[in-house]
Amino acid sequence: MIVVGLNRGWGAFRTITILGARAIDPENVRVQVEKYLASSRWWVIPRRNALFYDQSALVSFLRANFPRMKAATASLGSWNTLNITVYERDAQNLFCSTTQTIDLDLIAC
Repeated sequence: MIVVGLNRGWGAFRTITILGARAIDPENVRVQVEKYLASSRWWVIPRRNALFYDQSALVSFLRANFPRMKAATASLGSWNTLNITVYERDAQNLFCSTTQTIDLDLIAC
């Protein structure tokens, strides 16, 4: 009975909010999260359910799909909202077509 309720959308995330994305397209992150949540755990419980979502597996999935992502956190915003906070890698060096490397920390903007 409980499994039927979970599969019918009880406790499911309805809204996904992406925070902190600058260079990474937030819409692309949302699409990848939707793709991940579309599957189920143990072929029975949907990943979209707020009670059973695996935060570390979701973050690992995102980091594997976005190499520029340094870290991410997933948290519940409200009962049906999933907040994803993205932390991107900062540019440390600028590589030119020559053999010269410019350290961006030394350049004042």
